[in-house]
Amino acid sequence: MSKRPRKARFEGETAIVIQGRRGDDAFFLVVIGLLALMLLGMLLANAKGAEAWLYGSGLLLFLGWVAIEPAWRLVDRQPLFRADAEGLALHPSVGAARLDWSQLKSIAIETEWARGFSASYLGFRLNQRRLSPIWPFWPNRLKLRIAQLGLSYREAQDLLRQLRRIRAAGEARAR
Repeated sequence: MSKRPRKARFEGETAIVIQGRRGDDAFFLVVIGLLALMLLGMLLANAKGAEAWLYGSGLLLFLGWVAIEPAWRLVDRQPLFRADAEGLALHPSVGAARLDWSQLKSIAIETEWARGFSASYLGFRLNQRRLSPIWPFWPNRLKLRIAQLGLSYREAQDLLRQLRRIRAAGEARAR
């Protein structure tokens, strides 16, 4: 029995739209909310020290800052990722609403290891620094988790190949 060749998921497409996984955002918000409630309960139970309130309120502010991105994506139904011949359109919560192909230095799949676990990202390196309230530490780099896009690693490789084709076609059209 011969295997049929696998068709790449994004092969031949001139525009790619990926909605992303909203369930991950909802789960993340529930976890942040539970952590905030536990922290608030501990603060109220130990309401004697001003130092405890200072640390606790700082942690609550940090949890609120972390919750901005998934809350924004749950409320705003724009696709997380869109690519066409003109460039990339990312959800505003990612930090860059629209990027022309000329603004991108490179696109790659990046894998990071931490404490025995790995996470794979679709990484975008920018030619110029770009300020973002969500990603303040990497102003010239954007990352989207592959799982957040709802893709397997193989599908992400197919996406990367097709993005490179779309980019080449868009840059050829711009000349």
